[in-house]
Amino acid sequence: MHNKTLEGWCKSQKLCAILRSHRFSEIVMPSSLIHFPALHWASLCAASGIQDVILSPGSRSAPLSLAFARTSGIRCTVIADERVAGFVALGMAEQTQKPVIVVCTSGSALLNLAPAVSEAHFRQIPLLILSADRPPELIGQQDGQTIFQENALGKHTKAFFQLPTRTNETVEFRHSLRIFQEAMLLLHEHPRGVVHINCPFREPFYPDAQEINIQTSLQPWARFEASDISTGHFQNRFLAALPQHPRVLIVAGQGTPPQGLWLPPQVPLVADIISNCQHFAQSIKHHDLFLSASSSLQPLRPNVLITFGQSVVSKNLKQFLRSAPINTHWHIQAHGDVPDTFHSLTHLARMPLDEFWQNVPAFEENKAFYEAWHMANQAVADIQMSSFEQEWTEFTAIAHTLAQLPDQSCLHLANSMAVRYANFLGLSSKQKQVIVYANRGTSGIDGCLSTAIGQAKANSERLHFLLVGDTAFFYDLNAFWQDNLPKNLRILLNNNQGGGIFQFLPDARKQRELEKFFVVPHTRQAHGVAAEYGLSYQSAKSLFELKHALPTFLAPHSGLQILECFSERDRNLAFFEQHKALIAQKMRSLA
Repeated sequence: MHNKTLEGWCKSQKLCAILRSHRFSEIVMPSSLIHFPALHWASLCAASGIQDVILSPGSRSAPLSLAFARTSGIRCTVIADERVAGFVALGMAEQTQKPVIVVCTSGSALLNLAPAVSEAHFRQIPLLILSADRPPELIGQQDGQTIFQENALGKHTKAFFQLPTRTNETVEFRHSLRIFQEAMLLLHEHPRGVVHINCPFREPFYPDAQEINIQTSLQPWARFEASDISTGHFQNRFLAALPQHPRVLIVAGQGTPPQGLWLPPQVPLVADIISNCQHFAQSIKHHDLFLSASSSLQPLRPNVLITFGQSVVSKNLKQFLRSAPINTHWHIQAHGDVPDTFHSLTHLARMPLDEFWQNVPAFEENKAFYEAWHMANQAVADIQMSSFEQEWTEFTAIAHTLAQLPDQSCLHLANSMAVRYANFLGLSSKQKQVIVYANRGTSGIDGCLSTAIGQAKANSERLHFLLVGDTAFFYDLNAFWQDNLPKNLRILLNNNQGGGIFQFLPDARKQRELEKFFVVPHTRQAHGVAAEYGLSYQSAKSLFELKHALPTFLAPHSGLQILECFSERDRNLAFFEQHKALIAQKMRSLA
């Protein structure tokens, strides 16, 4: 095969090796053959139970047509008129009660499917529309058979996905597989309807004439509902999916405090501070530090992952789990879009969290694995007990405030360094009733102060504490421009006179433009803001001054107030690096 025919296809032997190293070992890619990504998409569709595909001829759609034609278990029907093809697919799906795929080429061919798609939408009939498209650089350039295909079917679809253009690259190929996994899930979940995936292709479109079919062992995410519990199907599949010696790790994402939840006592629970799960006895609180500090993480690598909740703060945790040898990953989520944060999802439990754990059958608990996680966690806890009694930094200010936070209060964490510092520290075992909030849906600095004010207004029975940096605070000053500010809100403001987080990013701090274009230094202080709005104000420039200010700041009836802690950015960074070095040294001694 000529080199030019390789472009645009998942073909190189090097790529096969990379895919296997990224948990794509389930993709069977014989070394003697060269294959293209669409075959894997077709195989995944077949594995999810789809049997019928309607093909309308076209050159740009050749990768899709050939992939389905060469996938066993798929019945292909060729219909030249796309409008007819759409209605034939609708009729077949209605009769079989199974999704049917419609493949069309680029341009107005897609628009001819619109009548059938709108009918399927209002009658909740499952169709998967796969439209071939030009790559983005050709859109609007007077290239043939080219229209604006993104969301061309509008509100008549349950979901629209745009495939990456270069699916022969490892990351993009994995992205394309996730899109098809999500599409399969949507097609089979009620209410049913139409899912549209737009597939841009660059030339060449056709594989070698002697190219033969491959079958991959890719499987769609296994989905379980509450009704599967009574039949025993859920319990049987849970046990069947476990390896012989399971190293099970539970990860809790952001969420409200779970009430009356039971978790296996000898299974480590990794809990970011925003998960509201740090009160469990088996919780791991300091993972964000020891996962970055340790050079030997092998004893901590799970092969079974169970997750629930929304996002996690810890980038180190995400990177660690994305490289772990996980062969079974259960995600518990009763409804809504399903993320594959750790690139390992295999099973989806569509049921409430407590219902899942109440019905999980007994399984082998790995004591050595459990102890390895808790030993690392305790090592960090021991260091942090004595680390904040000498140096004055913004980390010190948050550590002392967090340690004295009264139970039955609400903690609000602004984005950038505030939420990260709090996640490094965690809550104590005495703070079981503290509820933690943070705007981690988009993780922006806009609105952190406003959100905390809204929470405090709506829940006047609790004290509310906001930990915030200067950039996020001054960005959102209009939050004070309202009547009846809540008296139960306390604001700990760390002022290092700029966007200090950029100094913590290794690549950013190397740039000569760091100060002017990223940190954006300023000289603003909050005492004028407090005077303007009639708020109580204290400041601290040392640990002594902080300790003197905290009793008033933490008092239940002292009114809305600001405690502004001034620190130096360079010293903040140096202290944090020293802190990480101490933890790394301790982790090496444990290895």
